[in-house]
Amino acid sequence: MIEAILYARELLFICPPQGTNRITIDGLLAEDFVEIGASGRICSRADGIEVLHNRAAQPAAEPYDILDFKARNITDDCYLTLYILSQPARITRRATLWRLEGDVWRAVYHQGTLANT
Repeated sequence: MIEAILYARELLFICPPQGTNRITIDGLLAEDFVEIGASGRICSRADGIEVLHNRAAQPAAEPYDILDFKARNITDDCYLTLYILSQPARITRRATLWRLEGDVWRAVYHQGTLANT
């Protein structure tokens, strides 16, 4: 059940549907969120929210595919998701640390790493 919930959260995180509202987007990321992108750039929560707002305003023309999705329990309130993201121009390995805050799972850390396969 938690794996299905986190998979749905990852889908929102990667490619929020057009028109996704600000409350939904803001609720995806914990206050202490940080990301290391596939480029190696470190992004803050504010950076992440801006990217998600832009994605919701103009979704990708071609869908992204999530492959080999796994959710691993770290502590009672933390899970690590690992998967491969297949995009038209590249393939990346992804990892997100999700923390349960109240009754909402929020991303605390995300990393994308370019993959050869």
